[in-house]
Amino acid sequence: MASFATIDAGFQVALMAPTDILARQHYESFKELFSDDIGVELLVSDMKNNEKKSVFSCPCMCSTCRLREE
Repeated sequence: MASFATIDAGFQVALMAPTDILARQHYESFKELFSDDIGVELLVSDMKNNEKKSVFSCPCMCSTCRLREE
């Protein structure tokens, strides 16, 4: 719920997981939790450059350490 409060206050949330699989699981959980109210995006190593662009403009992103490399 801290993520929701942070987004509600106008900030962006980034959740970093140690593996792509875990990042995808968190992404699915956040999508279910936030429904369509809050945009949630996924950033993992196998994504193409054009897919990554929209990730950084969303309120909530789930990623691996790949987030630090971008």
